[in-house]
Amino acid sequence: MAVNDVTPTRWAGESEPRPVSVVLTWLRDKVRERRRVRARRAAFNHLLTLDQSLLDDIGVTRDEVTWGSYLPIERNAAHEVQERARKRRASEGWITRRTR
Repeated sequence: MAVNDVTPTRWAGESEPRPVSVVLTWLRDKVRERRRVRARRAAFNHLLTLDQSLLDDIGVTRDEVTWGSYLPIERNAAHEVQERARKRRASEGWITRRTR
């Protein structure tokens, strides 16, 4: 039996102790998710380096991309900007219905 399987860890408000392996698994998953989020934001921030004609082809404005770059990192900036651009285009008459 491994030591980390029997060493209990108790969090505030928990009645039963957790094995250290469960806590380490939880921590590993949180670190992986944080890395994914940071990589996703770095890819989004690359849009700031594109010229206006490419942004037009994508369907977003520089202002929308700049706005998205200031969102909290926990929010998916690409999804937020996509929705904002869709609403803008709809109000400008570019979109009559949502297509996929």
